[in-house]
Amino acid sequence: DIINEKELNDGVVGEKATIQRFLQDLKGDKKILDRKILALSGYGSAAAAFESADGKIIKLTDGNHFPMNRPAGVFDVPVYKKGHNGKTYYYIEEKLYRHNLPSYLVDTVKDMIKQSGYKTVDLYEGDIHQIGIAKNGRVYLLDAECAQYKTVFHALFDKAKRALLKTRV
Repeated sequence: DIINEKELNDGVVGEKATIQRFLQDLKGDKKILDRKILALSGYGSAAAAFESADGKIIKLTDGNHFPMNRPAGVFDVPVYKKGHNGKTYYYIEEKLYRHNLPSYLVDTVKDMIKQSGYKTVDLYEGDIHQIGIAKNGRVYLLDAECAQYKTVFHALFDKAKRALLKTRV
């Protein structure tokens, strides 16, 4: 039992009660809970990430992990499946290589975020814990909350634009 093996005491998700609520919310979702969990990969103020036996990462979050429901960007870690039950959202993501990465890759990801029209939040020089490299060699952002709309107006405009494009299809 990963939850009982690891001492969790930092941040909202770092509390055992929050992770247990995640599990309770997803209790009926066999696609998620039937996966064999190997380890707690990491956690923060709003998410806990687990490595599964199939080589994927299962990220559980307290609410939508994408700020203001923004779509996934080219800079975000690839998500294979997502959903939610109650306040708990889950994302099945590609496992990224995260060890001994050069700090200049943070600037690469920041540039990708800015070129996509977003601002960076909580992504500072040397924050290599926020990024990873995929098997195909691409660098990605691990924490979607680090890329946000510049203003509420930008969020509303983007949502309206996506809705119009959807009606044209």
